Amino acid sequence: MVRNSTEAAWGSAGTAVVEKAPGGRILTLARLTLWAAGLVFVVFAFFDPRFRDGEGILSGSACLPLAAGLALAVCGATVAGVWRRFGLWLALTLLGQAATLQLIDAGRRIHYQHYLPLDGNLFHTHLVPLLIAAAQAGIAGTAFVRCRKPFFGWIRANFRPWALFLIGAGFTLSSTAASADPAMHVQETIFGTILQAVNLVTLLMAAASLPAAGIPLWKARLERWIASPKLPAVAALWVFSVAALLSYFVYQNHPHVPDEVAYLYHAQALAAGHLSVPAPAVPQAFELYLIDVKNGAWFATPPPGWPALLALGWLAGVPWLVNPLLAGINMLLVWELLRKLCGRRSAALGLLLLATSPWYVFMAMNFMTHTFTLFCVLAAAWAILRCRETDKTAWAWAAGAATGVGSLIRPLDGVLAAAVLGLWMIGVGGRRMKLSSIAGFVLATGLVGALVFPYNQHLTGKPASFPLNAYLDRIFGEGRNALGFGPNIGFDFGGLDAFPGHGIADVIVNAKLNTFSLNVELFGWATGSLLLILLLVFSGRLQRHDWHMLAIIGLVVGTFSLYWYSGGPDFGARYWYLILIPLVVLAIRSTGFLEDSVSTQNRARVLGGVLILCVLTAVNYFPWRAIDKYYHYLNMRPDIRELAKQQDFRNSLVLIRGWWHPDYASAWIYNPLYFDNDAPLYISLESIYAVRWKSDVVADLVKAYPDRKIWLVDGPSITKAGYRLRGEISPEELLDGRLSMARFAQ
Repeated sequence: MVRNSTEAAWGSAGTAVVEKAPGGRILTLARLTLWAAGLVFVVFAFFDPRFRDGEGILSGSACLPLAAGLALAVCGATVAGVWRRFGLWLALTLLGQAATLQLIDAGRRIHYQHYLPLDGNLFHTHLVPLLIAAAQAGIAGTAFVRCRKPFFGWIRANFRPWALFLIGAGFTLSSTAASADPAMHVQETIFGTILQAVNLVTLLMAAASLPAAGIPLWKARLERWIASPKLPAVAALWVFSVAALLSYFVYQNHPHVPDEVAYLYHAQALAAGHLSVPAPAVPQAFELYLIDVKNGAWFATPPPGWPALLALGWLAGVPWLVNPLLAGINMLLVWELLRKLCGRRSAALGLLLLATSPWYVFMAMNFMTHTFTLFCVLAAAWAILRCRETDKTAWAWAAGAATGVGSLIRPLDGVLAAAVLGLWMIGVGGRRMKLSSIAGFVLATGLVGALVFPYNQHLTGKPASFPLNAYLDRIFGEGRNALGFGPNIGFDFGGLDAFPGHGIADVIVNAKLNTFSLNVELFGWATGSLLLILLLVFSGRLQRHDWHMLAIIGLVVGTFSLYWYSGGPDFGARYWYLILIPLVVLAIRSTGFLEDSVSTQNRARVLGGVLILCVLTAVNYFPWRAIDKYYHYLNMRPDIRELAKQQDFRNSLVLIRGWWHPDYASAWIYNPLYFDNDAPLYISLESIYAVRWKSDVVADLVKAYPDRKIWLVDGPSITKAGYRLRGEISPEELLDGRLSMARFAQ
């Protein structure tokens, strides 16, 4: 009965209108006209100055006319025949998502994205996307009303009222980030929920319009694609290529997050064969976040695991390619794991979801630690599977070694991975492994992880004293960065910590922010990325392995709730990154649940809907996110290296006027590892004149480098563009101190 009603729903919504095909010439003319119109929109997007910023750089607003051009091209390709209706719905789905994205304030500054305020100014500045969204709501809503009864019958047959309530609550609460103003938050949540719902209805109509006559053809092609032995290699190559292109052209092989500056410096030192280097003369003048000085030694404070691998990329001259390469390898590991644990079809769907996941691909673009951490966890899981298959203890040792390396990258993540993998080995989620294998895993994990103790000893003088903890304790106060609750936990982090201290209110706000980030970044779907998983969780069809995935998610989320900081808006819910694969597995299972709840023919429409969402993420969300947020993200930009080439800053002190971050941090990474050659030395003008320094810092600086020219450069926070050379100054002018009085004066 349920399947019959669902068949009626899909059929009534998707039956193609049978019309007499127009003549060949008319058809050709219509197709060429639509394609030409689409090309006009593309040219319009690239060449109209309204879609560029003050520097002439393409802005995120260009993605709307680009989407319009692509939508017209889709209509042109499907202008006649049984695919016409599907083409129209697909075009509306694509254009609707693009319009929704234009109503979001994401941008390059550090903040969680929000929908633009619903005021008169919005109608003046964003009238076109608002009109598109309104038209989409009217068209999709009208079509849905006509076939609502069978759909509602399917819903009633598969979900109880309490489950529907919880799904609706999750759908609504995850639609927007937390706001300081409750009234604004309620307004934004209503608006965001409506937009998600409109995009969901449009997707349903697009999937329903897939013509019955065309389904067997594309389904057969899909099955051939799943069966192809080239599939994992193609998926890995896709991810590597996209991440590498983003890293080079969008990220500009340059750090943007403060942590990345420390990682790259650390990698440079390790590539030279040193854990630390001699501190420069007057180290106060070169101070930077996460860089510490102890007993005349200068070193980065984060754990050494990731910089050690990044050092190999540094030696090869391509550190920006390390994460893209790891992301490609991870795709192969995910394929092997899912194929053996879930089957080939599920593995293929998992690759599709990962290959189009903004969270996964954009994380592979940067210099952060998370992609390497995921590699270690996946490699350890794969080695455990090999141990089960071959009964060779050596694979358990390999799994332990990979887990130990993970602890050297992100210690808390390493502990969580060791706990989950250890439980798996002793029989939770699979058969219990032999004692020698369990012992090998534990010993290898411990031996590799213990390498951190001599490392700590070398830098801090105490094996149990981690450089990062010692540094943060000294800068912000002892114990303020610890796990746990209390009024003295946490510190001001650019306004990203909601309340003083760490308590239940912080846990709720942090969970809200990270859940919202997941809903946006996990798959980049206009319907919300979490809806598919919510449907499975509250369907009453959970299986044992689903509960295991939920347990892993609960363990990670619960553990990080003990930490005062959410992780911020950089690259999604990055502190929760270990739940990426469990979420993908649940999304795969949910797709299977939906397929099982409908007729055989309509299973293809369920899968078609997921494919539509993934494709639209690739063509709509990826360009928008890359242009709108991550190009010159946080105003960190590599222009100083080009300015140095043009001006020849050799044997110079280059004083950066502007904020410590981004102006100075962005230039600091181009300082030499050793200060005994003629490479330019970048100094923060703010730092050397800051009240916290002794008055003789500037004098010591001039005395330490008497033969160097002194240049004054304005940073991006002053120019509102790139770095700009103001000119050469004399040591006397620097010693005079008046430069600090008006460092932002033009």
